[in-house]
Amino acid sequence: MFVHSYIWLACCQYLSGPIEVEGAKAGDLLKVEFLNLGPLDGDEWGFTGTFAKENGGGFLTDHFPCATKVRW
Repeated sequence: MFVHSYIWLACCQYLSGPIEVEGAKAGDLLKVEFLNLGPLDGDEWGFTGTFAKENGGGFLTDHFPCATKVRW
């Protein structure tokens, strides 16, 4: 059962990812070339979710007023 109020959103930074570049400073530009992009073996799934407006939902709450989750 999907209970949106129990998702811990502080586990990672989705814009920069869980990476560290030694010597990098705030404002530096990082160029990345993906050589192989795909799911990990045994973890071929993902999910997309939206939050209800009263629980931190953003600009999509007009289209999705209730919390939703799609596993793909």
